[in-house]
Amino acid sequence: YHGSQYTRAMHPFEELVLKIVRTIPAGRVMSYGQIALYAGNPNHAREAGHAMRTLGDTPDFPWWRVLNSAGKISIAGNPDANAVMQQDLLKQEGVEFRVPFELDMDRYRYYADRAALEALGVDEWIIKSALYKYGPPIETQGLGL
Repeated sequence: YHGSQYTRAMHPFEELVLKIVRTIPAGRVMSYGQIALYAGNPNHAREAGHAMRTLGDTPDFPWWRVLNSAGKISIAGNPDANAVMQQDLLKQEGVEFRVPFELDMDRYRYYADRAALEALGVDEWIIKSALYKYGPPIETQGLGL
C-alpha cells in the first residue's frame, strides 16, 4: 500500500507478505487470508494488509491485486488509493467485474505452486497447508499429496 511512514525494521512475516504479493501476475489476484497463510500466519489477513502498507509509495508493488476473500475490493488505511483506482488498475490487466468492485475469485485467484512457494522460502508444513486450502485440484499439481 502507498502512503505509510513506517521506519522500523520489517518482521520476517511482513517481508514474506511483500515477496508473495510481488509474485501475483497481472490479471490475477490473491486474498489477504491466502497471503497470510502462504506467509505462515493463517487467520492473520489483517496483518497481511498492514504489512503491505509498510512499503510506502513504491511504484512496482502490485497492491491492487489483493482483495478480500469474497473477491471484493476493500481498501482501508490507504490515503493514496481508493476502490475506483483499484478496480481500474485490475481492469487494465483484463480483469472483469461481475458487479462494481467485486470479481469472481474462482476465475481470477492466483494459485502459487510448490516451486513458487519453495523459491520464497516458505516452510514445508505451510506449503502443504496452503496447497490444501488454496491450491488448484491436487491432480493438477503433480505433488503426490
